Amino acid sequence: MFGDFAPQLVHFTDDILFCEVWERPGPNPRDRSLITVASLVTSGSTEQLRHHLARAKDN
Repeated sequence: MFGDFAPQLVHFTDDILFCEVWERPGPNPRDRSLITVASLVTSGSTEQLRHHLARAKDN
């Protein structure tokens, strides 16, 4: 959606956050998803919640 006018933003979110950061050693994917969903709920960022809940369910 942002790729047309902000390709570097897409690179940051897709490649850096969802690939490099997500795959770092540490918590397993299930725990990372739980942390992410809890953070979104407590911060009121519900617009992102649908996407992350679907990923959390897969994890």
